[in-house]
Amino acid sequence: MSRKKKSIAALSAAIAEREKNSTDQTSAVQQLVEAYLSTNNEAKRAKKIAEIKSRCGGLNELLSQNSELLTAEVEQALLRLAILSPTVLLNM
Repeated sequence: MSRKKKSIAALSAAIAEREKNSTDQTSAVQQLVEAYLSTNNEAKRAKKIAEIKSRCGGLNELLSQNSELLTAEVEQALLRLAILSPTVLLNM
């Protein structure tokens, strides 16, 4: 295999790995939002959030660097919830 093809293959593998990690972190953020919204009991909510954080090693770094992302995700989820079932929010 030529040097050019090896370089392209290495670059492609690195890009694929980066995209996989990015997707995992985004999924973890979505899981955090869902856990927060779907669990009324604070102790159970904290346990779920700790489990999600432990599964995704880079999640704490992602959240600290992009706190506005989490805020936006929670706001969108609350809006969807309010539109779909307004009585649920009244019971929270």
